[in-house]
Amino acid sequence: MLCAATAGPAHAALVLDGSHDSIPLNLTPHWEVLEDERQQWTIDDVIGEPLAQRFARRTGKRESLNFGLTGSAIWLRLTVHNSSENDIERLLEIPFPHLHHVDWYAPGEDGYDEIQTGGAHRFGERPVSHRHFVFPLELKAGGTATYYLRVASGTGLDIPAKLWERKTFNERSMQEYMGQALYFGMLFALGIYNFLLFASLRDRVYLYYVMFLASNLLSTVAFSGIAF
Repeated sequence: MLCAATAGPAHAALVLDGSHDSIPLNLTPHWEVLEDERQQWTIDDVIGEPLAQRFARRTGKRESLNFGLTGSAIWLRLTVHNSSENDIERLLEIPFPHLHHVDWYAPGEDGYDEIQTGGAHRFGERPVSHRHFVFPLELKAGGTATYYLRVASGTGLDIPAKLWERKTFNERSMQEYMGQALYFGMLFALGIYNFLLFASLRDRVYLYYVMFLASNLLSTVAFSGIAF
């Protein structure tokens, strides 16, 4: 009975009809996972047999796929179907900026096109200039495609993922950047004010407070991904 319950199509496609502005992928059963313990497999390996049959769906609905501290590379597979009569363009966001290697594989004319990003790569190599890792996803009307994501990191391996309509994503990103700019601006202004107090009063307490604010500001900028 257990075998029968887990049997079914190897690629349960995520159907897009253009009606959703955003879809949290980790709350759906459409991600399929394969763990590469030695970090040695390539895209040609995982799309071929027998590795293609070893992908498995993660049970449970969480906001992110968390693998803890691991030396493995994680391969994720997503099959998407466009049921609408128009071409669809979406953005896949991985909102965890501390992953070292985040590689995206999209079907192209000659096999799979690769985009390599992550904290170990230059910011200019990202397909979308954003503090998070964002990848374009395009589908012709009525088309079906399978995409792959490879993630490896020396830190905790946490993979949240969300599929966005571009206009909604840009609006949400602008609101977030505005909020962060206000927060960082207030910290910066507070630091300048206390530095002026130190310069006039020569009280070291103000200098220590300025150092604390600077450390807090730099750590927050780095943790949010803006420092990249």
